[in-house]
Amino acid sequence: MKISVIIAAYNAEKWIADAIDDLRGQTHKDLEIILVDDGSTDKTADICRQKAESDDRIRVISQKNGGPSCARNRGLSAATGDYIGFMDADDRVDPEMYQFLAQTARRYKSDIAACNFEQEYGEIVPKAHHDSGGNVVHFIGRAACLASIESAEVKLGIVVWNKIFRRELIEGLRFPEGKHLLEDMTFVYAAADRASRVDYIDLSLYHYRYSPTGITKSIGAAEYLDPIESIAALIEWSEREAPECSKQLIERYLFWNQKACEAMLKNYDPVIFRAVKGNINRYKSRIRGLPLRIRVLVGAAGRSWLCYKCAGEMNALLKRAYRKGFTVKR
Repeated sequence: MKISVIIAAYNAEKWIADAIDDLRGQTHKDLEIILVDDGSTDKTADICRQKAESDDRIRVISQKNGGPSCARNRGLSAATGDYIGFMDADDRVDPEMYQFLAQTARRYKSDIAACNFEQEYGEIVPKAHHDSGGNVVHFIGRAACLASIESAEVKLGIVVWNKIFRRELIEGLRFPEGKHLLEDMTFVYAAADRASRVDYIDLSLYHYRYSPTGITKSIGAAEYLDPIESIAALIEWSEREAPECSKQLIERYLFWNQKACEAMLKNYDPVIFRAVKGNINRYKSRIRGLPLRIRVLVGAAGRSWLCYKCAGEMNALLKRAYRKGFTVKR
């Protein structure tokens, strides 16, 4: 079984070599590694080309900067594998990840095979060997496949990088270009809507590098409105077609409205806040189902800007203290 793995890379010279080497070192050897240099201005493209010289499974595509969705779409057009996966340029994967995903997909004829993942802070050290292939959780039928994305039972998530997708399943699907948030969600939901079987391995094989300076830290509050509306549309659809998804989608909707408020701590916009407050109060009764910290923040945003500002600034202080303490510990 051939798996195409797409890495969209922009100015990733600090991490890209490790990501490529993790793929080259996979115990599943039938890989096509597609590196899309998205107009990098550092040494990313040079590193990609150097790695390609010593491994004929690597294909390097260079393009003008168009954003991660554009780069991934370019990779999708070039991919030839039976299954297609994605990796972020600054993340790491265990050497057995694609072996386990391939075995699962082959055994169960999965439309989507996925694994658990870890969110990492600081240095990442992939696990060299897992004693077993882990437990596999099965989702069969369209409604179950859609519900699996927001399931509390497993850590499937709205991200693409812990999954492989059967090529025929995603034929013609593309990431929405020109957006900065939740592009993965749109793609994953569209794929799950086509799927009849999703199989999930309960092993943490993918390591996501948390960055306090990531894209969600630098965008403005207005840029959250588009994905918030996308989630609202999914909620309306799920209430009609897949009610199993509704609870988690509403909780995600509340969370991202709170993120829009977080972006306003440095640049308050009363018009956006009124819209966000209205969104939150639309599902006021669902706030109690959120984790405590998010529940406090969302509840404050549903009351007033002053309430949210106090809660949001305290949350920011706690997060900074946590990151500092974690860095010292490591």
